[in-house]
Amino acid sequence: MRNHRRSALLGSLAVVLALLSACTSNQPVSVTSLQPVPLPAYGIGDVYAFTDGSTETVVASDGKVVRWRGGDGSYVTSRDVLLPRLAWSNPTVQGERHYPDAAMLLFPLQAGKSVMFTASRTVRPASGGNPATTQESWRCGVAGAAPVDTPAGHFDTWRIDCTMVEQPAAPGGGLIQRSFYYAPDIGFYVRREEKIGGAPQQVIDLTGYATSQPALPGTAQSLRVAGLQQALERNQSGQVDSWSDKASGDTGDIEPLRTVHSDQYSLCRRFAERIQVGGRVYHLEGTGCHASSGVWDILALSPSTNRSSWTRP
Repeated sequence: MRNHRRSALLGSLAVVLALLSACTSNQPVSVTSLQPVPLPAYGIGDVYAFTDGSTETVVASDGKVVRWRGGDGSYVTSRDVLLPRLAWSNPTVQGERHYPDAAMLLFPLQAGKSVMFTASRTVRPASGGNPATTQESWRCGVAGAAPVDTPAGHFDTWRIDCTMVEQPAAPGGGLIQRSFYYAPDIGFYVRREEKIGGAPQQVIDLTGYATSQPALPGTAQSLRVAGLQQALERNQSGQVDSWSDKASGDTGDIEPLRTVHSDQYSLCRRFAERIQVGGRVYHLEGTGCHASSGVWDILALSPSTNRSSWTRP
């Protein structure tokens, strides 16, 4: 009996691997000269807009995972945004996905690199009810480099092809094929192609993007994120907290300004930031709201037009 089960398991695995190999049917890309690309870092307030009307906005980042707000709700990814989401929620469903950290090996991106891993996906109705768990088999590979023209401009990109086979298969699904065209210049993809089961392929292109803060090294960004969370959680309006990164010399000040009301969150606070990096000073203003998870989501962040709001220079 044990040998029979082992043979069945090996047979199922062989079928999955065959399907994954057969799904890499995209045409070869026009290879240009691109250097290997390191893992990107995202800042609060980074926003990317696409031709389907959707926007992807960073609301929190701790150097390991990134929290996003999009048109279909909120979700969490690793810094490798080309791999599947770790968690997501919208008014209808909540879901989470687990796969090994060892799978985070797509970066640095370079031609021919690929990863294979299995994941467990659990989805439950937002209103309550029994969860449904699905097993996924993923394969993602860097197909090559290609120039891409979008409404946001021309980009030199790496194309990454991903295929996923799920068991048990969802109605009309069971197989997902995705291609990302990742632009190193902005640290995000500028085109996404997706085909689910027998449905027609869908393609979205980047229409615009913006970053509202300076790029910080990992240690400084971690200090800044921790400082924001602490200031919004503990400080009174007008009380300034500071952080300083000895390794880079970067410094920052955070000042909660006032409490505001929100229909979605129980508590929101306006705040001001002053960041000095590379000899340049950035003045920012934003809004942080207290999420049910206990984290303060930064829902808006932009260059300040009222620097006199600071209680000190």
